[in-house]
Amino acid sequence: KVPDQISDIGGTVDITADSVSIGNTSGTSINTTSTARDDAANGGALTINARDSLTISGRIQTFSEASDDDDAGNGGSVTISGNTVDLNSIETWSQADENEGSAGDVSIVATESLFLQDIDATSNAGDGDILLASNSIEDFSDLGNLAGGTLTLDSASGNINIGGNTTTVDFDLLNSDLLALNNINKLNIGRSGSTGTVTLWSSLFDSAGSRAQIDIQGAGLLKAPDGVNNVLQITAAGSGALLNSDVIFSGVVGLSGGYLNDTFSFVGNGSIAGTVAGQSGYDTLDYQFSDTVPLVVDIENGTVTGIGGFSGIDNILGSSANNDKIIGSTGSDT
Repeated sequence: KVPDQISDIGGTVDITADSVSIGNTSGTSINTTSTARDDAANGGALTINARDSLTISGRIQTFSEASDDDDAGNGGSVTISGNTVDLNSIETWSQADENEGSAGDVSIVATESLFLQDIDATSNAGDGDILLASNSIEDFSDLGNLAGGTLTLDSASGNINIGGNTTTVDFDLLNSDLLALNNINKLNIGRSGSTGTVTLWSSLFDSAGSRAQIDIQGAGLLKAPDGVNNVLQITAAGSGALLNSDVIFSGVVGLSGGYLNDTFSFVGNGSIAGTVAGQSGYDTLDYQFSDTVPLVVDIENGTVTGIGGFSGIDNILGSSANNDKIIGSTGSDT
């Protein structure tokens, strides 16, 4: 445990402990701000590593009020990690009158659960980026002032549900949560090298255009929404987009369709290292615009050029080459 308030104007604060609890619910708990208004001065950086629980009841302030006409200060960065993390508000903004000072970045990793009120990481010169990683992030809809540049959301398990209307046992980013995050320039979800499953929900189509673009950074399996006819366009290795939804993806190993009709369209050098699974419905592999030619389809072994394997596929559209090859199974093939 540390004192109820820590203040080091413009200085750096670094705390490591088994558990951390800082009170002062009615005011500021940690203050490393810079208030030098005539000369450039940066807010101090804050780092807290708690091996178990971490609770900060008051505000965390690392902002810079320096606003000289020729130069302005940067907000201090905030880096916090713990098992369970309970925070009030974080302010890393910069008062940059002449586009000179950037806001500080914010990184919060909570292995088990994270509760957070709000973050202001904005600046005329450059917004700070925000990383929130936890298996459970509470009450996104209450984040009335989560403002910054790129917001990255991740879970320890890698299993993430995006755009649903009800919670599950996994990390859930509901459609209402997405709409509440309206002061964010870009939304990244997941991480490169993840082996988890990212599941998309059909309500993503309804909210497209009214929220930040969603960029899925990695998944062992990306599952397309049920209840709609999906078109997944694959434009590079493990990368592409769910058309008409403002969702793009990269670092994806395998793809799965929903229970209606799905089209997996390979464009240019698009490829998938894992399996493409069609599920139910009438599902198509489309290679009409692929540069991976000629196409070789092995129905017996469920393989095709450009992917690790396929299942539940009803139709394959060949490439622009004149020498695509189909290897049939031992049974009847149509």
